[in-house]
Amino acid sequence: MRVISRMTVLVNSALGLLLVFAVTTRPSIAALVTLVAFGVFWGMRGYALLNDRSRTLEHLIEFTSEIGPAVDLNSIASVILRRTENLLRADRAQIVIFPDKENADAVRVNMDSKGNVTTSQAPEIDISSEPWRSVFEGNALRLPSDMPASGTYRVLADLEAAEALIHPLATTSGVIGALIAVDRSGVGSSFLEDEERLLETIAQHAAGAIEKGRLVDLLRSELNEKRHRSLHDGLTGLPNRIYFEERVSERLAEAGPNGHVSVMLMDLNRFKDVNDTLGHGVGDHLLKAIANRLDNNSRGTDLVARLGGDEFGILVSSIASEEEAVSIAQRVIALFDLPFEFDGRSFSIGASLGIAMHPVHGHSPDILLQRADVAMYVAKVAGQGWSVYNPEFDRNSPQRLLLGGDLARAIEEDELVVHYQAILDVETQTLVGAEALVRWQHPVRGLIGPDAFIDLAEERNLAGPLARFVLRRALMECADWRANGRMIGVAVNCSVSNLLDSSFADDISTLLSICDVPAAALTIEVTESMQVLENPRAVETLERIHNLGVKVAVDDFGTGYSSLAYLRRLPIDQVKIDRSFVQQMLTHTDDAAIVGAIVELCRSLGMRVVAEGVETEEVWSALRAMGCDRAQGYWVSRPVSATAFVELSERIPVSILLD
Repeated sequence: MRVISRMTVLVNSALGLLLVFAVTTRPSIAALVTLVAFGVFWGMRGYALLNDRSRTLEHLIEFTSEIGPAVDLNSIASVILRRTENLLRADRAQIVIFPDKENADAVRVNMDSKGNVTTSQAPEIDISSEPWRSVFEGNALRLPSDMPASGTYRVLADLEAAEALIHPLATTSGVIGALIAVDRSGVGSSFLEDEERLLETIAQHAAGAIEKGRLVDLLRSELNEKRHRSLHDGLTGLPNRIYFEERVSERLAEAGPNGHVSVMLMDLNRFKDVNDTLGHGVGDHLLKAIANRLDNNSRGTDLVARLGGDEFGILVSSIASEEEAVSIAQRVIALFDLPFEFDGRSFSIGASLGIAMHPVHGHSPDILLQRADVAMYVAKVAGQGWSVYNPEFDRNSPQRLLLGGDLARAIEEDELVVHYQAILDVETQTLVGAEALVRWQHPVRGLIGPDAFIDLAEERNLAGPLARFVLRRALMECADWRANGRMIGVAVNCSVSNLLDSSFADDISTLLSICDVPAAALTIEVTESMQVLENPRAVETLERIHNLGVKVAVDDFGTGYSSLAYLRRLPIDQVKIDRSFVQQMLTHTDDAAIVGAIVELCRSLGMRVVAEGVETEEVWSALRAMGCDRAQGYWVSRPVSATAFVELSERIPVSILLD
């Protein structure tokens, strides 16, 4: 086609020159030359159109040959969208699949610049209103000219288009969707009538492919499966926290300002003991048994959900009073009077349940969930099965209770801050990294240290969100340091529950990629514990983290009886000697001997040693004499804010050695 266009330009130019020559030299033949020129011009134009139609026919033949053998979602949609764009010279093409049942959403199918097919739900497409109603009835449309109405311009806005051709995908069972060509390529260009007919041909073939069930069933099942997975707990099959909170919002809206709705949160008693002694496999079986009993004994109007860990939520609607909610809570707690039996074992386990009522205890889902959480903690502390929220809890309960109600909100609303303690090379006294240490900037209580809320995070199933918050913040700071020439790493602590989270290694990998920090610049510190050593899931997570290229360190080394087993069985790069040995090594010969032995042992195993709690220059000198690699402590720097750490790093030379 490009060659023909060039030939047309060349011939037109030659004829123009010939006409000018004839007019200036022999006017008598000018008319004849003009007639010949027009004949040649129209001949060339006809040849170009014929060639263009031949090219289109070739593409159609290729399209039909491609769409026939396609057997999966990506290949079918890719052929339809790619060929529509090429044949109609469209900027983009899109497939819309109409909903096949009530309360379902339409589906949009697009193809990105790399040729990848993507699907998304499209609740804005309503086949009961124009212009979609006309398409659903089998009419092809050119928008906006065929239907210049407000609905049309909303459709064009959704498509980010100035013009669109929409053709129904009609099958023997009716119209199942539409094929759309968006904006013809070229400034000011508009789709031609021939191209409208061409879209009709493509749509017929596309509908035939879809009718075979290769696209529609896959799309709908994929979206339904994704939605179900996103709203349900993978272990128990119960609704998850997202679904639970959505339903709480809906029920409150339905109840109005004075309607009675109860939100209950329930936490299992002694469940951690089952996990620790018998393993998470048994714990998972127990959770499924509990979920089944709760669900099978709930009223039809109530909703039971697993919110995470061993915490469950119950949404109770259609009640007349707080007394009725209490009666339901008592029946729930009574379900735990009988033991849970499976695999020939019998398990007796209790539960603590907190109740919050709308409207007396709050009007928003967040407030009701928080107050049910406070009531649940009161029930657990008091050793009773259930408790109804009372404002007195907030005034007279221990500080820990108040912190428990605030911690989840604090993580979400960025009340937590991360401080950094410098880590230096002992021999060169150069800066090689920092340990990230979380603090809580409470709006009422001021800055709270980690000892006041780390255990609380474990109890409230917030260890995962807390660890991800600290990792994200620390890696963002590390990226800034490195971007400004400070090639240092950062160390982040994790808990046993983090290592038991199967997604923890993936979360680390994702955050490293997002923050553009090399894996070798991150160290994950795990406290020495038999819970890690004897749990295959925790060991597997550590190995996955290590395989990413992230360094793994044992924190507080020497305080557990399993120290040597740690070094033998886990993928350890670095050992941090507990501060209790370091701080007394100059006054207690036994402590000095332990520190020296750890340094020698790690050196023989090729592991780096970091001493914690260095508070004097004399201790620093003693560690250097022993051959300790790195150290941190108040003699170097206390934990400081991110801004203060940057200022500190400008005063201390940064090591030029790669970590």
